[in-house]
Amino acid sequence: MQSVSIDPVGAESYAVPPVGFEPTTNGLKVHCANQTAPQGRDEAIGQSLGRRPWALDIAQEVFGRGSRRSTSSGNMSVMLLRTTLPSARRNGLRMAMLAGFGLAALSACAEIGQPELGADPVTSVTTSVGTDQGATPAEEATVPLSPLIRDFAPPRPEGYVPSVLGGTPSGLFVLDDGLGITELLAPVGDTIATKLVDDFYGGIVVQEASGDIRWFGAQGGEPLVVDSTGGQLLDVGFLDATSAIHALILVGRDQVDTYSLTTGERVPFLRLEEGSSLLDMSASNGLHAVVLSDQNCGDLVFFNSSGELVDLGGPGRPACVVARRPAYGAVALGPDRSSVVYTEQSYRSDGVVSLTRIVAEDLASQAELFNLSIGGAGQKISQLSFDGQRLVYLREDPEGSTVEILDPFGEEPAQVIDVTDPLSVTFARQRLSVGRDTLSQ
Repeated sequence: MQSVSIDPVGAESYAVPPVGFEPTTNGLKVHCANQTAPQGRDEAIGQSLGRRPWALDIAQEVFGRGSRRSTSSGNMSVMLLRTTLPSARRNGLRMAMLAGFGLAALSACAEIGQPELGADPVTSVTTSVGTDQGATPAEEATVPLSPLIRDFAPPRPEGYVPSVLGGTPSGLFVLDDGLGITELLAPVGDTIATKLVDDFYGGIVVQEASGDIRWFGAQGGEPLVVDSTGGQLLDVGFLDATSAIHALILVGRDQVDTYSLTTGERVPFLRLEEGSSLLDMSASNGLHAVVLSDQNCGDLVFFNSSGELVDLGGPGRPACVVARRPAYGAVALGPDRSSVVYTEQSYRSDGVVSLTRIVAEDLASQAELFNLSIGGAGQKISQLSFDGQRLVYLREDPEGSTVEILDPFGEEPAQVIDVTDPLSVTFARQRLSVGRDTLSQ
């Protein structure tokens, strides 16, 4: 009759909330809001209601046999979908049933904790109550919960200000805090990279102009060929606590593979819905933010370390004025994966981008951290990276590209880096070793 999926992995505390009810055209929505509570209460609402069979019977009598889906950010909500509400029910009987179900839900809310994403609570729960055996897959679809993410990545060294790592037609360069621009040494320094990401351990994974993806490890030696079949390098990150580094590779337009730099194993990670294409992706501690293009105006969605879709809020699906013009462009998760930065694009009637804004949101509270105009007509902001305080990105326009560093929390204009014809840029999340002499480290 019921199934519940809830995984409190990585959660250190839970929330025990009061309950609220919201009548909707689709049924009754039960809200459990945030309050602190003792640790260890890891039972979901559905499990609590399962110990009250009469409550489930009431829910099914009032709303018919449907499914329940709970998604929220900062709150927990339970929606009982009314699929077959009998029109002949007497209002008095229905209200009595609702009151009984409400008491059960109130008790259930008091037994459940809320998993946390880092220091801020974020919830996404999969539940299914009384689903008909003949239901279609679409009717049964839910948003799975996690595993929500632990700190898989090594911590940033104390005092380290992330260096800017970039590529030009002449090779790779690094901009260190207070030390200026230096070129990396051969062989990695001679690489012409259209995309590059550090590997957290002093090395670099690069997408070369030829299309191949190679890994230059911190220990030197011959670089490892990660992909030579036309895949697109998206990011490098961790999927579990084993310290195994994975490169995320786009195959075609809608499939992402992971390649373990530790074992050399390559496996499919996620597949987008038919008709969707991946435009950009950012990984941070097992969380993955993905910008999509589709037949409407795209979306910004999140996947966990198992490649499952999770509801963490974010900007949501945009209002679509003209179809097939993506509202979102570039995306970057913060290093502690508690915030997401993304670009919003407006278009002229001829389809050319007229304005680009850069926006950041806290994923737990949904609070907007900043919202700035960053790009004008015909310009594109790409290869966005966020170190928690600063942004670095490529500004592309018909006259060429520039690398810019911006502190969105300050009042200073963006700093333009003096490099010619940049092709790629990112923040080095850890100190680089490869391609450097001892004096530059």
